[in-house]
Amino acid sequence: MSTSMNKLFEHLLSHISLILPNRARPPPKLMQYYLDKTKAGYLSPEIQARNLNLFGAVTSEEELREEHDSFMAYRRQQWAVERQKKIDALKAKADA
Repeated sequence: MSTSMNKLFEHLLSHISLILPNRARPPPKLMQYYLDKTKAGYLSPEIQARNLNLFGAVTSEEELREEHDSFMAYRRQQWAVERQKKIDALKAKADA
């Protein structure tokens, strides 16, 4: 494993609390409430446009998407290595 990947992994772990799952849509019964701009509903097109102008993203999830994707790519690579080690150990045990 390269040193740069270790540094990236340590950096991502230090900010792991910032990685949020995508928000689920509200139930249809409540959708009108969240679309109402007078209530500052986050799904309202006017509020999303405002957030895009103010913050550069509609929601916080968009800001962290790239960081989350790189973290998950690294974790998948680690899982693949661990899985291969287990497979190799099982093959060696079967051959013995």
